[in-house]
Amino acid sequence: MLQHQVYVGAMLDLQRDGPTVVDVPAGAGPGMVNDAYFRYVTDMGKPGPDRGAGGKYLVLPPGHQGEVPGGYHVTQSPSYTNWAILRGFLQNGSPDAAAKMWKEGLKIYPLSTVGAPPKMEFFDMSGKEMNTILERGFSMIQYTFVFPSILEHIADICRSSNTVCWIISNIHVYMYYVCMFQ
Repeated sequence: MLQHQVYVGAMLDLQRDGPTVVDVPAGAGPGMVNDAYFRYVTDMGKPGPDRGAGGKYLVLPPGHQGEVPGGYHVTQSPSYTNWAILRGFLQNGSPDAAAKMWKEGLKIYPLSTVGAPPKMEFFDMSGKEMNTILERGFSMIQYTFVFPSILEHIADICRSSNTVCWIISNIHVYMYYVCMFQ
């Protein structure tokens, strides 16, 4: 059930950062990366190649021709803006274990910084509202052209404030923002 899940999401800016590592912790529920047009890029967590055991994913920008190091689940995105979203689960009705898993285990950073990835900083945004449901009557044509520009706007805001990630549970909106790429 959706109300028993804690979501973490991150905007990936492959144009700015180039190949980007998403280090998923063991125990992560289902997750995926979609591009700005919601085209499938890869699964992560339980349905992904790591099968919930945790793993490092390398998301390559379109047309990437550079060297690709070993040790990663590698995928190439058709666009520069991508959305990674993963799920964790409540334990005894509490989001604390999932939030801890994300804070301590999730790492997202440009491959170019693999030797010294930037520190990720989390902000507790509990109690904030976020409506992710499309309005009725919103046609697929509008959705196809408008939503990617909204994602680009969100990515621009994230770039300027270093805010790229949130965790949210459907029961009581538990949100955390992650700041990185100083």
